[in-house]
Amino acid sequence: ATVSPGGNPVSTGLAVTCDLSSIGGSATQAMFDNGTNGDVTAGDNVFSYSYTIPGGAAEQNYTIPMNASDAQGRTGSRSLTFTVIAPSQWEEALNGGDSGDLVNTAFVVSGSGPLTSIGGSNENTNDVDLFVIDICEPANFLASTDNPTTTGDTQLWLFNMNGVGITHNDDKAGATTALRSQLTSANTASLQAGQYILGISRYNRDPLDSNGQLLWAACADGTFTCETGPTGPGALNAVASWTNVAGSTGAYKITLQGA
Repeated sequence: ATVSPGGNPVSTGLAVTCDLSSIGGSATQAMFDNGTNGDVTAGDNVFSYSYTIPGGAAEQNYTIPMNASDAQGRTGSRSLTFTVIAPSQWEEALNGGDSGDLVNTAFVVSGSGPLTSIGGSNENTNDVDLFVIDICEPANFLASTDNPTTTGDTQLWLFNMNGVGITHNDDKAGATTALRSQLTSANTASLQAGQYILGISRYNRDPLDSNGQLLWAACADGTFTCETGPTGPGALNAVASWTNVAGSTGAYKITLQGA
C-alpha cells in the first residue's frame, strides 16, 4: 500500500493496517515500512506485509480493506482484490508412469506450495503406489480418497522414510462413498515436519516386513474403520513386501491438507 503523506502540517507517525479476516488472518494486521515482514525498502512510504494464504482457503475472489492514518488524525482507505486458485493436481502418470511399492521405488512428489491432491491409478490387481511427500503441518494433516474420482476399495498407509509404519486406515467411518479411506492427524500431530511416504493399495494388499510378518493387524473392534499405528507382529519393522492378495484396479485421487 503506497501512502501519500498529508501536508500543512506534513504527516508524521504514518501507520497502515489491513483486514485479513476473510482469508484466515487478523482483522487489524499492521503493515510495515521498515524493510521487514515482506517490506522491500524502509522509509519509502510503501507499506507491506507478507502473509501465507492457508492451504484450505476456498478458490474465490477476496477483498482486503486497507486503512492508513497519521498522528494528525487524518485517515485514508483503499482495498486490494485478488483471486485464490488451487495448485494443479500432481499426477502419477505425468511424472514417471507407475510409482513403486517400496521405499526405494517410491515417486518423489515435486513442486512447491500446498500439495492439495495426488492423482493416479492402480493399473493391475497387484499394484501398490508409494509417494514421498512433505508434511509441513503434522497437526493439520489429512489424506483422503473419499471423492468421486476414486474407484474401488482403497487403503491408505503412512510410513517414515525408512519404511516403518506410522498410521493406516482401510475404510473411513461415514465416508460419502463406501470403502474409501482417510488418514487424519490422530497419529501425525506429534511428528516433526518433513518427508514421509504415503501409500495407497487396494483391499486386501497389506504391508509385510522382511520376515513376511504383517506390519498392521486387523482393527481390534472387528471393523475396518479404525485408524491406527502398526499393531501386527512386524509393527517395528520396515515394509519389505505386500501380501499376495489380488486387489481391485482403477483410478484414485488422494486429497491432502497440511502437505
